[in-house]
Amino acid sequence: MHAAATHSLAEGALSSSDSVQRYNRFHEWIGERRLLRELGINQRDKRISLAGAHNKAVLAILRHCPDVNELALTQGTLDNDVLLLLGVRCKARLISLDLTGSRGFDAEGIKHVLAECLHLQKLVLTECEDVSGADYADEVPEGCTVVLAESDAR
Repeated sequence: MHAAATHSLAEGALSSSDSVQRYNRFHEWIGERRLLRELGINQRDKRISLAGAHNKAVLAILRHCPDVNELALTQGTLDNDVLLLLGVRCKARLISLDLTGSRGFDAEGIKHVLAECLHLQKLVLTECEDVSGADYADEVPEGCTVVLAESDAR
């Protein structure tokens, strides 16, 4: 019986690489929570506005702010992967996304957001030089307004 108990214990034990991964994920989680506090973001907020947004901050928002439905990530640097994750994580709840003046992404990132965010009503791309309306015009779902210039917002 002692051998069987030892074998069972060994199967349930974490390898050292698993322990390291869990340790690193835990510390990433703590770091993300600290970053949100430093940015003045409350995890329970439904509306979050962040000027100078960057991938790490957006990832923290996506992981720790489950109720957000309006995001303003202005004057930042975001890549297509973050926009893809944003679409997947906020699929059922995001109604407004403002990327005014942000860069680092292209039409593919915008297409992911438009395809994934089923309830998106407004997408603001004012001063986003890396994308043009022609690149994703066929992807805009019914009921969603895309603002490309300040004059469009009126």
